[in-house]
Amino acid sequence: MGGRRWGLVEDSTLRVWCDQESCEQLSKRLGRSVLSVKSRLQTLGIKKKNIYQNKTWTKEMETFLKSRAGQQSSKSIAKNLGVSRDVLRLKASRLGVSLRVYKNRLWTQGEIDLLISLVEKSHCLKDYDPSWDRISKTVGRSADSCRKKAGELGLNLELKKEWKTTELKLVHNNRLMGVSYKDIARKLNRTESSVRKRYARYKKECNLT
Repeated sequence: MGGRRWGLVEDSTLRVWCDQESCEQLSKRLGRSVLSVKSRLQTLGIKKKNIYQNKTWTKEMETFLKSRAGQQSSKSIAKNLGVSRDVLRLKASRLGVSLRVYKNRLWTQGEIDLLISLVEKSHCLKDYDPSWDRISKTVGRSADSCRKKAGELGLNLELKKEWKTTELKLVHNNRLMGVSYKDIARKLNRTESSVRKRYARYKKECNLT
């Protein structure tokens, strides 16, 4: 039984992006399987250029890759470098670098110093609104690992609660209806001060009056 038929728009999308994205990226863009994308490229007679060879790697990028390999996930490293994971894997292979992350690897002093800095920053700076997920991405460890290590180091584990888009919209809608900051804060289980400050930033970010 055949799958969903390809449309003209999808074919056009393939032609435009085929030399800029991997088949994995194209499959996500089009909402199709990788095998389906490869098959369609072949049917259309489109030959993908080697996008990996066209990527210019700087010395700084290579140094970053070598320093983070085995410390951060390939997804995190690729995101930091602005490349796909396919590109990253090929480059790592050429450099003889393993991207495998070991779960029980020891913390480096650099990671510990960074963790301490981020956690302390969360308690000192008024406009800094972190979460364990955000800290984990910066450090290159899981959120649970960062939280556990912070506990071992005797750091204050109570970070400021990260604001969700739904919360910000709730604040905005309630303010339009004339609800006080005090009542909004009670609804969100936050302080009145934090609601005022975050909403002020939200209005600037969205150009709201």
